[in-house]
Amino acid sequence: MTNNTEQNKIDSLFCKKKLDAEAARISAIKEQIKTGVFLLGAGNTGKYIATENNGVDFPKIIGFIDDTPGKAGTKVENIPVFTREVALDTYGANVPVVVCIFKAGCFFNNIKESVISSGFANVLSLPDYIRATDHLIPFYYFSKTSVLKQHQQEITSLYESLADEKSQAVLKRWLHFRLYHDYNNMDHYDPDIYFPDFLPGQSQEHFCMADCGAYDGDSIARLLEWRTSSPTHAIAFEPDKSNISRLKTRLRANCKNGTLKLKLIAAAVGEKSGFVNFMETNDESAHVVSEGGRRVPVISVEEGCNNMMPDYVKYDVEGYEKQALEGTKNLISGHAPALAISIYHRPEDLWELPETILTWAPKYKLYLRSHAEEGMDTVLYAIRT
Repeated sequence: MTNNTEQNKIDSLFCKKKLDAEAARISAIKEQIKTGVFLLGAGNTGKYIATENNGVDFPKIIGFIDDTPGKAGTKVENIPVFTREVALDTYGANVPVVVCIFKAGCFFNNIKESVISSGFANVLSLPDYIRATDHLIPFYYFSKTSVLKQHQQEITSLYESLADEKSQAVLKRWLHFRLYHDYNNMDHYDPDIYFPDFLPGQSQEHFCMADCGAYDGDSIARLLEWRTSSPTHAIAFEPDKSNISRLKTRLRANCKNGTLKLKLIAAAVGEKSGFVNFMETNDESAHVVSEGGRRVPVISVEEGCNNMMPDYVKYDVEGYEKQALEGTKNLISGHAPALAISIYHRPEDLWELPETILTWAPKYKLYLRSHAEEGMDTVLYAIRT
């Protein structure tokens, strides 16, 4: 039975008056962008927005603004790139500037302040722009408010199942941001990503981590710093060739001196073995795609681990977490390793993935932590009891 006090704590975030005000705010933004916008940042996110805008009359993208030396005067996705000065001189200060710099370490309010100080009068956040342009939804965890409202009960159930007040506070703050795009306090986060104080195994003699989306070995490097006993075993799943090369370089000394026993698997993780299309970006945003990219092998976590039973499984696979979990189902329900799951890549991961875990293994305790600005690197931890 739902606890009424806890129910009210979530219900208050879905206040009709607040939701109506948000709808009016987005309608005003739709009016602002009718005559066209600049996209600030011609990187991966900006390119994605421009590509998705192909063939769409609204809104018109006038150009990119990018401070990277050498980009101004070129075209990206057939859209001209300007410096801030040229954009201002040519089009004036009132053209809305949409901040398309979306990654950990880049807080919107700081970027907005910089752009305004350059002379622009109207700076929009990426989630506001996306909500005002239906064809771009969903993007990462951003969605219409109606989607969150539709799943209010599941979100309430997650709130009730969280193991500590800090987790509940993280959920409320993140949910408020997802509903209203209020950046107040969204630069507060816990820097200890993947190794919180409640994670077991720091000093146990034998410890094995399965790292799904190992990137350049950064999480395994943190594992070695966290551990107080050695050797430590790690199974690294990573399909991006450039990332694999950097991972080998980063961890070579640890493998050589015996503090790390590493099994590297050049594959994506999914429900079962096969092949998927994979977009190599040579950074942490490399991801599975429906078409294009490069064909890479995909393997289940259970098959990749084989006879090595992991104590801890980390998933950061850019929106493929659900499939990766499916490939760990028997391991989770039987052996119950500690889990760390990125839940900020898709809107529905917030309520679907915790429910999946508790269905398979009801005795897990769930924790929620945010490890970067704006809810980026929000991780669900599941710890066996």
